[in-house]
Amino acid sequence: MTGAGLDALAAAAGSGDAAAMNALLDRVRPVVLRTCARFLEVPEDVEDAAQEALLRIAGTLADRPRAESFRAWMYPVVVNAARQRFRVVHRAEVAGVVPGDLVDPRRTSAIAGSRLDLLSALERLHVRQPRLAEALVYRDMCKLGYEEIADVLGVPLSTVKSRIHDARKHMRADLDLTDTAPPS
Repeated sequence: MTGAGLDALAAAAGSGDAAAMNALLDRVRPVVLRTCARFLEVPEDVEDAAQEALLRIAGTLADRPRAESFRAWMYPVVVNAARQRFRVVHRAEVAGVVPGDLVDPRRTSAIAGSRLDLLSALERLHVRQPRLAEALVYRDMCKLGYEEIADVLGVPLSTVKSRIHDARKHMRADLDLTDTAPPS
């Protein structure tokens, strides 16, 4: 479905058309799940965040500014739901509250541990430089193109590129990633 088709479906759903709402949520569910999976490792956490995002979409769609494309409006809703779930999971781990009898991939995988370090650094960047973090999330986690990010954020393309560059620089410094290639 094209962006215009999705916008038309969202407009109908936002006007109270229940069939359009169901069709819209069915259409965006795979995108919502993929986006949440980029933030969260455990499938149950991904599903919880996606469900919360879909509920927020359905609950606030009527208030969506019509001048804004549905996709541009949807991504911040989904990203915020995923980040909120990540914070809840992270706080529970810090407090030592881990569901019993479950094998937690975050505790058994070096890759998952690195991913959590990356997401924690992203949270710190969001606190210090929210505009930089926002652009980086859309590019590297939501896999949006630069032009699409410019549309979502309502800023020029050059600003998007600058923010992403600066965000990556901050992330490298936070994660202490330097060019440590072995000598030839």
